[in-house]
Amino acid sequence: MQKRVVPDEMLYQHYVRFSVSDKPGVFARIAQLFGDAGISMETVLQKRVEQGQAEIVVVTHSIPAHRMDELCDALAQVQQVQKVACVMPLEALSE
Repeated sequence: MQKRVVPDEMLYQHYVRFSVSDKPGVFARIAQLFGDAGISMETVLQKRVEQGQAEIVVVTHSIPAHRMDELCDALAQVQQVQKVACVMPLEALSE
């Protein structure tokens, strides 16, 4: 997986989109990996995209980039995760 160019000491929310097998327990396994990496989910969306396959979109709370890199490496090891399609840091809107 290609690493992103984001200064590690800066904290960003991240947008993550991935394709998974639509089977019981898959989301629980993914949530466990987020927890193990110390990453809290702010927003989650899961929808079936075709028979037997689902897409999950997660927006995280602010974290350093290295945690997201570690999570993506762990997700790549999960058999039911077919593809980590998109990982983007999100810049906070100024108030």
